[in-house]
Amino acid sequence: MSFAAQAQPGTPDQAHDPALPLPFLEQIVSCLVLGNYTHGAPYAIEALLHYFVLERRRARDTQADTWLVMGIILRLAQRMGYHRDPLHFPGITPFQGEMRRRVWLMIHGIDITTALQFGLPRMISPRHGDTAPPRNLSDHELREDMAVLPPSRPESEHTPMLHMVARNRFFVVLGAIADASMSASKMTLVEERGLLQRLYDARDGIPPVFRYTSLSDSLGDTASHNIHRIILMVLFYKGLIVLHWHHVRLVNVRTRSEEPRPAAAREETCRGSYRICTTAALKMLEIQHEVEEQRRPGGCLASLGLRFSAAYNHEFLMATLVLFTHVYGIANGAPGSYLDDGEKAEMHEMEGVLRRARRTWSLRSAHSREAAAVDKLLGKLFRILDGPGCEAVLMDGGAVDASMGQLDGVDWGFLAEFGLLSHLQDLSRHCIGR
Repeated sequence: MSFAAQAQPGTPDQAHDPALPLPFLEQIVSCLVLGNYTHGAPYAIEALLHYFVLERRRARDTQADTWLVMGIILRLAQRMGYHRDPLHFPGITPFQGEMRRRVWLMIHGIDITTALQFGLPRMISPRHGDTAPPRNLSDHELREDMAVLPPSRPESEHTPMLHMVARNRFFVVLGAIADASMSASKMTLVEERGLLQRLYDARDGIPPVFRYTSLSDSLGDTASHNIHRIILMVLFYKGLIVLHWHHVRLVNVRTRSEEPRPAAAREETCRGSYRICTTAALKMLEIQHEVEEQRRPGGCLASLGLRFSAAYNHEFLMATLVLFTHVYGIANGAPGSYLDDGEKAEMHEMEGVLRRARRTWSLRSAHSREAAAVDKLLGKLFRILDGPGCEAVLMDGGAVDASMGQLDGVDWGFLAEFGLLSHLQDLSRHCIGR
């Protein structure tokens, strides 16, 4: 959804102007006030969603304001009964009911993405609603005077709703993952494996038309079609990271002797989860690189003029920080620990991906505080990796001396804004606290 909100016509330079949608934004606000939106007038929810999307698109960094606006939208929608399926209300026509299902689908998706972005519990509880997903139908099949809805088209038929239906399957699983990850009680391995299977089921259920390989294999397709494919894969990799990231806090490739180690029976699971996390992060940054390449003039995404808002950047910032944690942990590993040939090759691959990603964050740093902070963080990491003795450490074991202030000046507090990655502030104790 964060990708889709950015996919608007215009040039990339225009897209970076946060004031671009202001006239329309002001008109929406005027309409909401004049219509006394708190009373739940017709189209109040749709107008509020327009306002939310524009404000979110204008934000270069994570802002609590938009999350608070989402709370208003959700409470008003619940008051108007959007969380219950229209079949419960005889006065709602089939056409109105299907439109309400589409609106609730959008609210549900925004609730989950903003919850994960801020690291806060989602506001919609699955137990309190039963609104069915909308059907896979084209707009021309719906009429205001229709007496009954036509049956949903098979997913082999591409309609404007097909992508939203496929995306909703990921949101349902991501919501369950968010609930388990943010719960005060610890997630069991049985629960974790069940959520992982649901995530893979959502991936396997992607309609064939939206299955992603690479943009280079899809140059003949429309830009919006390619973006839809990317969105679904980013949601999949995001789910893998959020589900398994808590294991990364327990074990590193080169576990430090002063850190508590997990029990032997659980350590293998932790290491497997660690690899899932780092692999997903690598895949996400490969997608980011493809998007950057193809949004240039002549690329298959150039016509979209993608707007790089905080919602767009968040997923890739998360992936960058996952790999940063991994690479820093190796470079600053315990004396006497070693990397085998495969681990060395993997380490160099991740370092290369991070160096490439840094070029993107450097370009955005003039407009985004979050991008600037990550750019600064990576710059300090690379000074450690490029310093004397680092290659010998990777070849022969040992630890880079990162206690001399190489990471001083990093604003670790900003990491709290990356939602479920807020505990990356723990890095400050290892990087600058020793």
